[in-house]
Amino acid sequence: MTSGGALAVLRGARFHRRGENRGDDQIRALAFDRFPHYLGSALEFDRYRVPPVAKFRVYPLCQAATGALSMRDCAAGPADTVFAANGYAAAVAEVIESEFADTATGSATGMGIQRIQAVDRAVVLLKAVANSTTPPTALELAQATGINRSTAWRLLRTLEYHGLLDRDAITQRYTMGYGAIPIAAAVTDDALVRRARPLLEDLANRVGESVTLAVAKRFNLVYVDQVDPPDFIVPSWLNVPLPLHATSGGKIFLAWLRADERAAILPREMQRYTERTITDHEELLRELETAREVGYALCDCEYEEFSSGVSAAVLNSRRYPMAVVNVWGPAPRNPPQRLHEIGREAAATAESVSALIA
Repeated sequence: MTSGGALAVLRGARFHRRGENRGDDQIRALAFDRFPHYLGSALEFDRYRVPPVAKFRVYPLCQAATGALSMRDCAAGPADTVFAANGYAAAVAEVIESEFADTATGSATGMGIQRIQAVDRAVVLLKAVANSTTPPTALELAQATGINRSTAWRLLRTLEYHGLLDRDAITQRYTMGYGAIPIAAAVTDDALVRRARPLLEDLANRVGESVTLAVAKRFNLVYVDQVDPPDFIVPSWLNVPLPLHATSGGKIFLAWLRADERAAILPREMQRYTERTITDHEELLRELETAREVGYALCDCEYEEFSSGVSAAVLNSRRYPMAVVNVWGPAPRNPPQRLHEIGREAAATAESVSALIA
């Protein structure tokens, strides 16, 4: 195929969904950039691993403007369409169309964020692998994410090259790679605090009590942020480790752990802080089951005689606790009935925080 004939094929790649048509100069510029040999006398794309496509019918630009949504849609066109001698030009046209789509997606969104489609898709694939209960194949990932199979394959191989994904040579299934570990280790609590702070402030204003955000540190929970209601002077619990069995935050955290994890964390003899502290393992397990069912856990004067609280867990996609939203205040002002009301509010806030970090 001559370069002019191939360009005629590429003209068929239209962008109706984004309300735009690309001119020859733009097509040539991108083709030169991505495929240096494209405009030569021979279309040698084997080095780019572009799969050959059998005879591929495409509309000329003037006809494509009235009907087809993409290059593939042109395959069902009438007999007076242009036929490509080999499928390389059509395959390259798909790549070029994808490149222009990246530019369109890069415009400002409603959130005021500049986005690039290729990066978006790579992140979606990473999250899909991380959230899968069983290692998926490239085809399963493409179907689950709605990404074109060849595009998904190229992105997965790139992520694998950088160590973010690992592929089993026999099953061809993907799991998270060791390259993701140093990236995850670099995450600080500050990132979570910045995202969750507006939600914590809203909760504190609605319930009129102090709200804290806690994360697990070794065998204790540590509060990393605290929001107090207006006109209240309360002590700060930031960076103070608290026992798991005697606080509402600790109990809801334990409630969402696996049984073997709970057994490894809880001491055989649990310390008593007040007369109401639960020190019996069976009794604690029954309360943890109730907390899972209702979505929040209570602490009624179990750590301090004069304070009570309620907590809900921030769960990831695998229903594992990542953090805890806690509301606490003076015990006389927060009897059990009110704690249950606040608990439902805290659970809704924790669910919103979960959505932010999904």
